[in-house]
Amino acid sequence: MLRNTLSRVLTVGCLAAGAVLTSSCEKFLDIKPITELPYDQSFNTVGKVDAFVLYGYGRLASSNFYGGQVQIVSELFGDNLNFTAIQGSGGDNDFRNRQFSLFSNPGSGIWSTGYQAIANSNLVIDAVDRNLFDAEQPVKNRLKGEALFIRAIAHFELVRLFAKPYSNNPGSDPGIVLRTKVVSANEAKEKVGRARVGEVYTQVISDLQEAASLLPAQNGDRATSWAAKALLARVYLDQNNYSGAAQQADDVIQNGGFSLGTPPESVVGPFRTTGQGQRHSSVIFQLVNQAGADAAGSLRNAFYSYFGGSVRLYLNDQGPGNIAEALRLRGGLRYDSLVVVNEPGDPTTATPYPYSSKYRGTDPFASAPINIPIIRLQEMYLTRAEARAAQGGSTDAAIRADINAVRQAAGRPADNTTAGQAALLALVRDERRLELFLENDRFHQLRRLQLPSRGTAFNSGRVLLIPLDEVNGNPGIEQNGGD
Repeated sequence: MLRNTLSRVLTVGCLAAGAVLTSSCEKFLDIKPITELPYDQSFNTVGKVDAFVLYGYGRLASSNFYGGQVQIVSELFGDNLNFTAIQGSGGDNDFRNRQFSLFSNPGSGIWSTGYQAIANSNLVIDAVDRNLFDAEQPVKNRLKGEALFIRAIAHFELVRLFAKPYSNNPGSDPGIVLRTKVVSANEAKEKVGRARVGEVYTQVISDLQEAASLLPAQNGDRATSWAAKALLARVYLDQNNYSGAAQQADDVIQNGGFSLGTPPESVVGPFRTTGQGQRHSSVIFQLVNQAGADAAGSLRNAFYSYFGGSVRLYLNDQGPGNIAEALRLRGGLRYDSLVVVNEPGDPTTATPYPYSSKYRGTDPFASAPINIPIIRLQEMYLTRAEARAAQGGSTDAAIRADINAVRQAAGRPADNTTAGQAALLALVRDERRLELFLENDRFHQLRRLQLPSRGTAFNSGRVLLIPLDEVNGNPGIEQNGGD
């Protein structure tokens, strides 16, 4: 159960300053419980506080979060994957009709890991706000900004996977439990129910706005002010707040110092980097992995295998407009470089179904670590283009220029003829689907636009189940499972 009690043992990741930001490390530095060590002493140096920040990044990078499960679950909810090829019962197969078992709940790890990241963030924010340690103000600002960013992105993913979409009824739909402070042992006994979807989005936006004001523009492999603004653009688009989305995306594009690169490197580069300090020019925020500290194995192996018959999740190649065919016809180098149709070990033999090498990494056997891109510049161009087209007031040429920037980076010819709001919106949304496939985007766009996914209504209540121990321990939490 999620109780941020101060009487619990506080643990931090084994990541020291300058270490890789990953959760695969299994050694932990145990800080004594407050029955043995005063709570404030656990946060009385910059190093101790920073360890909690690093542990928060580690939770985000975990295989139970962005190291695999978030992207896998999101894509299984959407229409990019081939359900015909899914074997057996339970697990992936449960997504056919969205009937999940509490005993094999695919969201259990996402829920617990997300809230672990949130809990650590709250501890850092509390330590900064109460001046528990000595440091220059810019250092305190950075630590608090990183904690706010981690708390925001974790809440955001949780509400998108465990609740109905913002596009339905954000004022009344149950969202998730909001955790925004460190609670005492007595406060932890109080049962906290689910906040409304709209309340969660309000908190996420508030956290990101503050994070953007506190974070530096450059911060190594960690969150920056640009990462906070880019995530804000994503959140605003999720609300169909086109003005806010356009403003944030434009700021990142114009002032963030990122670049799309040139093909074919611009297509594969963001997914082929490994280790500290290694970041493609288009990547705004990523989670870092390296040899000996690699949390991305489940992500690599879910979508790719050197042996085509062993792939877990193939690309959908069935029905009109399927993603495999769309990529073949309009993907450009995204199809040529990131879709596998012939066996890697025997190019003369076709694979059973198309699948993607997007997360393969540098090794064709997918055994080498990869850094995990979470937000890329291409998304900002597509967000700005859609927001401008939806709002009106921008020229068709300006909107096409944003779309064409992404097309050029993907090795596609420019479109200089599409005109009119409806046609431009269709164009940019198609380009977004092609660019961000398997990147935790498609399902959320379908729900935002109130479109069904595989015949399931956008506002279906059959989303991930809240873990059983959380529901049993907190009767105030309403379980998911119905429409």
